[in-house]
Amino acid sequence: MGADRGGNRGFTLLELLISLALMGLLLVVLYGGLRLGADSWERLDAHVAASGDLRLVRAWLGDALRQTQKVHARIGNRRRLLFRGGPQRLDFVTPLARYAGVGGLYLVRLFAVEREKGWELWMQRWLAHPEVLQGETDAPRWDPEDPSPPVLEDFEGAMGTYGVKRLLSGLEEPRLRYLEAPGRGEAGWREDWKDPNHLPTLVELTLQRPDHPLAPLVVALPQR
Repeated sequence: MGADRGGNRGFTLLELLISLALMGLLLVVLYGGLRLGADSWERLDAHVAASGDLRLVRAWLGDALRQTQKVHARIGNRRRLLFRGGPQRLDFVTPLARYAGVGGLYLVRLFAVEREKGWELWMQRWLAHPEVLQGETDAPRWDPEDPSPPVLEDFEGAMGTYGVKRLLSGLEEPRLRYLEAPGRGEAGWREDWKDPNHLPTLVELTLQRPDHPLAPLVVALPQR
């Protein structure tokens, strides 16, 4: 009798090709899943980074506004309160500890600029000294009536007495509002503040990205 060799036969060429095709299909599915997972993780990481810098800037602005100082200075022939607000620009005086090269208070200007990929928030600052504010140093003169922004590039002047810095980008349109307290004129929220003698009671700043909505930042200003 002949021996039965059916159990010992090897793979045929067709079976080998089918096995290789199935293995290739599994690798494609596995790689696609890994790539999708990596893309999702990268998007999450970018979202966390973006929301992180937004929250940091909001926290810093809240602290700076809470320390707003009621300061007057003679600019040209007029004595002015160094606080002026609009819907997308705000000038206020606050201490900036990180610029300790020159001690004292700084006049800070926050302003928003529209770009193709969203709005940007910039900060311009002057040492709150008459010579600096009037342009008698290398800093441009502070003009509360000038609506045009400065040259939009980061700049650090000598000894930190003047500087320009972009704080955030990719924002929805930033908005500012100011609350007038009862007993000092018409009470309520307004989009401009030009009172020559008093600070508003509250400042509200709406600052968010399209994919990261946040409640407006509302800060009470000192009234001393």
